[in-house]
Amino acid sequence: MYHSFLDEFDFIDYQTSFEFQKEMNRFLDQAKRLYPIKPKEALYLASACAEIALEASMNMDDTNHYTMDDLVKDVLEMIRKSVRKHPTLCDEIFEICLHLYQNKATQDFGRSDDYYDIIICLDLNSKQLKRLQKVLEQELNYAKDNPYRMERIIIEIYKLLKSLGKVKRNRLLQKRSHLC
Repeated sequence: MYHSFLDEFDFIDYQTSFEFQKEMNRFLDQAKRLYPIKPKEALYLASACAEIALEASMNMDDTNHYTMDDLVKDVLEMIRKSVRKHPTLCDEIFEICLHLYQNKATQDFGRSDDYYDIIICLDLNSKQLKRLQKVLEQELNYAKDNPYRMERIIIEIYKLLKSLGKVKRNRLLQKRSHLC
């Protein structure tokens, strides 16, 4: 769908950007309508909208950039809402957020932190933690020539370690309360 809006130079011009925005909002509206009935499917549809919008923003007239940003913010809000209302979707939310966190366009537009913050709020199992650790190590390696990105990843690693410390402390407190 996204490619049908590109011109011969693989660019979405100013006029076409409004049509593209309208189409993307139509898909996001479908996800919002689907959410009460099938939240998992709605999340996948919404996350695909965010990914496409971010990718398209790389090849789009900048004057309409903020409308794509609004769409991405709406998707983030839907994911945050799902964390609160549908804790059983933790695995799906982890997959979606990790995928979007690693997306180059997400990183280029400074949105990767938003997805990362959602990830570390989840109750991750050991397999997910190992996967996240591996991704962070890869990202740190890729960022060696980008001091700003490297700093962001180091902060993200710190947040993860801080989060893990809280989880361990809470588990110890729970064990202690069962002993009393």
